Amino acid sequence: MGRSPQGPASQSIHVSKAIYRDISHGFLRAPKSCLLYMKKHPMKFSLINITEHSGPLISGYWVQNHVGTFASAREAARATEAANSNRISVAVVAELSSATLALSNWRALSLLDSD
Repeated sequence: MGRSPQGPASQSIHVSKAIYRDISHGFLRAPKSCLLYMKKHPMKFSLINITEHSGPLISGYWVQNHVGTFASAREAARATEAANSNRISVAVVAELSSATLALSNWRALSLLDSD
């Protein structure tokens, strides 16, 4: 069996991917440094139509993915709300990955745009 390269750089990348994966599935709260990185650099985000909101966690249905900065994802979320006559609330979360994105009710997702 092949082994992945060992060393600080490979471990850092591995840990970052694991944290990102866990955040996107709502398993843990993101460390503040990870959230700051996500808010300043182009990344993939998902917009969620909120059905339940409890503190920093939300549940809801996937609306669309967004590639860009956190600020541009927030703008897309607000534009989606406006296009629906502000009858829905749309949140920005870390990218969700699934073959059935639109058919699932996603639960306990970590909310990124909390104001």
